[in-house]
Amino acid sequence: MNKKDMTSQSDVARDSAEAKKPMRSSRGSDVSSIRYFPVTMFAGILGLCGTGLAWRKAAEVLDLPFIISKLLFGFGLGYALAVLVLYGFKLGRHPKLVMADLTHPVRGNYLPAAPLGLLLIAEILSAQLPLISDIFWLTGVAATLALTVLILNQWIDGRYKPHEITPAWFVPSVALLVAPVTGAPLGFQDLSWMMLAIGLIFWITLMPITLHRLFFRRAISPSLAPSLFIFTAPPALACVAVTRLGHGYMDGFAKFLLGAALFTFFMVLPRWRRFVGLPFGMSWWAYTYPTAALATACLHYHDQTGSLLSGWLAGLTLLLASLATLVVTACTLNAFAQGHLFRGPKS
Repeated sequence: MNKKDMTSQSDVARDSAEAKKPMRSSRGSDVSSIRYFPVTMFAGILGLCGTGLAWRKAAEVLDLPFIISKLLFGFGLGYALAVLVLYGFKLGRHPKLVMADLTHPVRGNYLPAAPLGLLLIAEILSAQLPLISDIFWLTGVAATLALTVLILNQWIDGRYKPHEITPAWFVPSVALLVAPVTGAPLGFQDLSWMMLAIGLIFWITLMPITLHRLFFRRAISPSLAPSLFIFTAPPALACVAVTRLGHGYMDGFAKFLLGAALFTFFMVLPRWRRFVGLPFGMSWWAYTYPTAALATACLHYHDQTGSLLSGWLAGLTLLLASLATLVVTACTLNAFAQGHLFRGPKS
């Protein structure tokens, strides 16, 4: 075989190899597959559901229109179903990438938020179809517990280093605390108390560990900076859960939790300048559900006290939660429409 023939065969082989590569967009990302669909999309369920719950309580306490909460719940349900279906496709086509999500020190913590779609459905169907509502709630709780156990065992195995700890590690506790918030009105009192206990143990255990990491290790990356607001979510949701389990009465323990939530929120708020100018990412959803949970807790507090200060506090937090949800939802839909949510590594 002469040199010319060898060169020709080499060119053919190279062209064949190039043809087998996945098609890429002009920006260098693989848009021909759902393999890059982010697990952090599940955080949107928390944001939309949380703001819906806040507006429903606001309709009762502040005499605001109920239609806003219904629209948020409807959109949240559609969002939850869409994300579950798309991530289901990813699981079917790329199971190894789903396992990579599960074992990732940041992304894996968002998987327990996936069953929140079932808890949302249970909340919506409770009046019309109570039996189906109970099935959805119990299934959602079982899935949340199973995913939390998987993540907890990864932590126990010592897979991660201290600098890999971020406030996103609180997301499993947030998912656990949503269960009693939705379960108490359905009549699952005992199971809701147990879920509340598990969520509180997670929060109390992780709080000093995460603060130690933030104080004495290198700063978290700018893309994860919004996750600092997640500090507010566990105590705020626990406050709402305790109040609902007490049939609407906010006792001393609930007020204790509300104080912790307010402190963590105003602890992070002065850092707002560091959040301005950050490029959009799914971590932006961390602006929504903690603020929505705090707004719901403040609305419960105003419902009980009726003071001018509690009314201003409830209105302010509701406004912040609504604006955050509106902006982040619009940015997410825009990123989805442009294909940025499926963007892979650049070539």
